[in-house]
Amino acid sequence: MVLIHIFAGLLAIVAGAVALSVWKGGTLHRRSGTIFVYTMLVMSGTGAGMAIVKAISLSPAPLGLKLQGDAMGGLLTFYLVVTALLTVRPPAPKYQWVNVAANVAAFAMFATACYWGFEALGNPNGKRGGYPAAMYFIQGSIALLAAIGDWRAIVLHGLRGAQRLGRHLWRMCFAMFIATASLFLGQTQVFPEELRKPLLLAAPVLLVIGALLYWLVRISVPRWRPAARRPASIPTAATGAPT
Repeated sequence: MVLIHIFAGLLAIVAGAVALSVWKGGTLHRRSGTIFVYTMLVMSGTGAGMAIVKAISLSPAPLGLKLQGDAMGGLLTFYLVVTALLTVRPPAPKYQWVNVAANVAAFAMFATACYWGFEALGNPNGKRGGYPAAMYFIQGSIALLAAIGDWRAIVLHGLRGAQRLGRHLWRMCFAMFIATASLFLGQTQVFPEELRKPLLLAAPVLLVIGALLYWLVRISVPRWRPAARRPASIPTAATGAPT
């Protein structure tokens, strides 16, 4: 399971980098995005699953508490990818329960992260399971922001235009941010010693943030928004004229 988690994570980072770099809506973007979605689901799902199983067996030891925080990160990533995918899929009333369930899960993650954050603040070292309170509050803030967005989409029966693209974009990019930060900043020991330089390892993480900001600006300004690609004209059977 660890090998599956590692392989899926590496493939997700490569596919995500391609999807962020190429023209949005094109064939390469769709294919690399599909690979990114499914590998991220495998990576975050296996990571959260392993952390939950180990945390149950080790709690309330410090390592068990740390693994609870790891599980929260995996579940939050899984949730962001699923809801980002649902955003660009055609709305289907029979799957509305998925959006409602995701919304409930997001509010639950927000409440849990805040509870753990206040637990950390109550400890002498300001940490819970080795993680500072700020990390839990950041996770909770992301979950709350996403939950409010989910609720808005449910009430409006879906989003349109730039709002729809923005919702898809920031959730996918934040999931990519978690994946790159987990590897380049959280697993520095896997890199050769010559590459273990803070600025060098932080570069991929900063690039993801830069790409997110760039595309958010592009879709927010109408005249900068990428135009949708139109299918090639197809001659009609009767006249041969393009349709």
